Amino acid sequence: YVEWSLHEPYPGQYNFEDIADLEYFLKLVQDEGMYLLLRPGPFISAERDFGGFPFWLINVVPQNCLRTNN
Repeated sequence: YVEWSLHEPYPGQYNFEDIADLEYFLKLVQDEGMYLLLRPGPFISAERDFGGFPFWLINVVPQNCLRTNN
């Protein structure tokens, strides 16, 4: 998964360093001759807090609009 909350911890502040260095990870997979199934967010799953959404999103989007059955 590519977790939105890891790469944009605050609105407009992007992080692609250290453990969030996606370019490095993709290059490493390629160099090792491996295959990768990349699954970008925004919602990634129940394995992460708030489904991978950044927590600051609560203050930006009305609560009932983040997850719906529609």
